[in-house]
Amino acid sequence: TRNPLQNTSQTGDAPGDDLVLEKIGDLVRTEIGVAEVEVMRAGRLLQARFASDRLFISGSADVRAERGPLIAKLAGLVGSPANGRRHKAELLVGSDWITPDQIRGSLPLPIERAARVAELLVDRGALPGTVMAGIRPDDAGMVTLFYRIDPEFRPTEASAPARPDAPAAPADAGVR
Repeated sequence: TRNPLQNTSQTGDAPGDDLVLEKIGDLVRTEIGVAEVEVMRAGRLLQARFASDRLFISGSADVRAERGPLIAKLAGLVGSPANGRRHKAELLVGSDWITPDQIRGSLPLPIERAARVAELLVDRGALPGTVMAGIRPDDAGMVTLFYRIDPEFRPTEASAPARPDAPAAPADAGVR
């Protein structure tokens, strides 16, 4: 009776996180259409895979105009998570292997695409450190989205380990 919060140690993760992942899966299925969506860890991690051309204009780094609502909703979720939780979105654009020589002249399309999605998410309100985008070699033509919900841990002075006192320096230390 002292603690109004549900004791979840026996029931598993908080149901709110499961619902968020379910809604993200539904969002991806609705906005993208053909997508493989799998909850990798209940209440914590969701993976969605779909063809690159479902998100990007063919042969371009530009995101399809009709995907604007998906980007805005993802940015909103990672931009305003529930108290005590940290939401993160990771988008990997599949590509063939990219060698350093290929990057010297100009950026390869998969890298441009990954950067473009990250820029759009940040422009639409994603918090710093909540968005990661990159490439996934040997997965050409596909995009993989990971959505993670982690408990946010911010140590307080009371929970931080005590620091040992530094030894006092001699009075003439550093003086010559």
